[in-house]
Amino acid sequence: MTETYLVAKLGKPHSLYGYQYIKFDSFFKNLNLKAIELIIDDEIYIVEDFKKHLKDRNLIKFNKIKNINEVELLRNHNVYISKKYCNTLLNKDKLPWPGYFIKSIINKSGQKLLNYSIYNNLIFCRVEGFNEFEIPYNKDFFNYKNDILSLNENKLTINPAK
Repeated sequence: MTETYLVAKLGKPHSLYGYQYIKFDSFFKNLNLKAIELIIDDEIYIVEDFKKHLKDRNLIKFNKIKNINEVELLRNHNVYISKKYCNTLLNKDKLPWPGYFIKSIINKSGQKLLNYSIYNNLIFCRVEGFNEFEIPYNKDFFNYKNDILSLNENKLTINPAK
């Protein structure tokens, strides 16, 4: 099995037909997740439907879940995603979820991606050596090619105060 990463937590049932609330990492909220495989308790669940719902929650329906009782058994469980989706679940700038690259070297200087934060649907990354500020996670500052996420260092110039 490939590497897996924590991306969500399942909530309470939403209907009698197998939907339930899910608090997903915001990166995924607007992506089409139908037919992808998610891992819960080392078991694969295929997404049948994924809908926007509330500000910080979505609704999810898995193929093998048919009723409210089955949903209740998954309540409060963690949900993981495989790195195999790194090349297919991309944002508008054609960048994958930054969570795949935490602690990975992302530039020629050997600096690592430390973590990321999401503010109002904008992603900002903390990179080793750039402790004073977070770097916007977009095509101006990051590049993704051949399974490698890299920082475009030539875009990072700091003008000292005069």
